Amino acid sequence: DFDLGLLMSDVGRLESAIRHLQRAANHGDYGLGARLLLGKILEKMDRIKEAAVNYMEALELADSTIVPAGQAEELRQLYEPLVESQTQQTNMETQQRLCSNIKEMLMRPDWREHMARARQQLPAQMEGGPPVPLAEILTEARGNRVVEAVNKIHQYARTGNYRAAMEEAYYALQQAPTYLPLHTYIGELLLQQNQVQYALDKFTVVALSYSTRGDAARAVDMFRRVIELAPMEMKARSRLIDQLIAMGRMEDAISEYLNLADVYYNLADLIMARKTYTNALRLAQQGTIDRKWKVMILHRMADIDVQSLDWRQALRVYEQIRTLQPDDDKARSSLIDLNFRLGQTPQAVAELDSFITFLWSNGQKNKAVEYVENLVKENPRQPMIRRRMADLYRQTGRVTDAIEELDAAGDLLIDAGDKAGATEVVLAILGMNPPNTAEYQQLLAQLKAG
Repeated sequence: DFDLGLLMSDVGRLESAIRHLQRAANHGDYGLGARLLLGKILEKMDRIKEAAVNYMEALELADSTIVPAGQAEELRQLYEPLVESQTQQTNMETQQRLCSNIKEMLMRPDWREHMARARQQLPAQMEGGPPVPLAEILTEARGNRVVEAVNKIHQYARTGNYRAAMEEAYYALQQAPTYLPLHTYIGELLLQQNQVQYALDKFTVVALSYSTRGDAARAVDMFRRVIELAPMEMKARSRLIDQLIAMGRMEDAISEYLNLADVYYNLADLIMARKTYTNALRLAQQGTIDRKWKVMILHRMADIDVQSLDWRQALRVYEQIRTLQPDDDKARSSLIDLNFRLGQTPQAVAELDSFITFLWSNGQKNKAVEYVENLVKENPRQPMIRRRMADLYRQTGRVTDAIEELDAAGDLLIDAGDKAGATEVVLAILGMNPPNTAEYQQLLAQLKAG
């Protein structure tokens, strides 16, 4: 969107440029550049008030990169009343001067150093208090009184005087009723006084307000705060996912989908858990998402299918995993196991042969042996698995072990009444010249005699 906005600006399609840049402004890497370019375009179109707002938001983003990382978010919150004041400013000359000042400060190669020097001209930060916005030396507005009020709220709260802090917060709201951080401070004060539900309601309203304003990053922070306090708040989790998707943070959104599915799973609501995993998978199937997410989600979906005894559906899911991740041991084992459960022995054996071939052709002979050894332990009464185990032992020179496995497979086949299969096994043993050849020849004669 940023590149398109820049291109549209260069060719004079300013309205189209504005639309693209407004979307780009919500993405962290392009926010500052998008806001500056929006300011420049709007100024060119004589939409000075809108230009001033965008320049102020650009200053906010830039200023938050200068202060220590731990203070950046609090500083950005303090910019809100200053930005808000620009929407109500009626003096065109004042707004034009603000635009010029911010352009002079930011549209230069050494803007970071220039801003750092400018911050040295600010009033000293109160110990333990929030940082002072650089905008204070560029504008005078009622927002400055809100900044002072926030300092007082911090002072009262640190000393445990929550009632005074609350009164100060409500007084400040009269000056700036749409300043959302003040509402957040009130929520935190309610929380300190164990009024948890009121705090949750306040935080939810703040999160929704940020979302309505298009400030997805802060909406995300507030929804996370709600979830931290009330992990079972499903609506907050769903809204958090929507905000992350709007910001283009797809992997974070997928992670939150998984968290939401875990909540449903812990509530034994397997239908909603699987539905949530399906939504996560749909998001993970977008081109740039790491394949590991798809594999992880599919495994969880298959687990639910197995628990629900929907073996055929689980089989289809594990087949998808096998396609995405051919060396996934769990998926391969599950495909073999499920095919046996469904009475599809040829398919089970074909799956086993396919995985052995894959490992063998990729130089993982030891892994192939270990894998089938574990499979034998999990399925000791499956003669076909034991026969594959014997084949691997024979190919790796472990003839004695191979004969033992064939012996066990032969016993299972005889117990099952499969004389033809048992005959094949005895012939395979004789082909390895066992020390007790005569005994096997006698057994072979008995099997052929019927």
